Amino acid sequence: MDFGMMDGVMHIWSNETREELVFAPPGSAYEFFGDMHRMLKIIAMGPVKTLCHHRLELLEQKFNLHCMLNADKEFLAQKVRRQRKAYGLPSHEFNVMQCVPLSRYKSMSLA
Repeated sequence: MDFGMMDGVMHIWSNETREELVFAPPGSAYEFFGDMHRMLKIIAMGPVKTLCHHRLELLEQKFNLHCMLNADKEFLAQKVRRQRKAYGLPSHEFNVMQCVPLSRYKSMSLA
């Protein structure tokens, strides 16, 4: 691979002879703003917004159905695991942390 700057843009070639670019060079600012303007016009269209909104509602309903169908499986899977409190600390360490200020707890663990 060979790397080089051309007109302020990094180019990457697959070999030393610089025949084949690995990535196509980016477009100009004129092309970018033209594409962005076209996208904004599409986004502003009413039917497109309605279609996207209906699609999003459909996906949300599918997800809710999935949650209802698999709620018992997820509950059982969570129940099988041993429950731990406070970021994985055993319960006796958690109780010590509740009673002792953090600075004293650190000095206790060092001793």
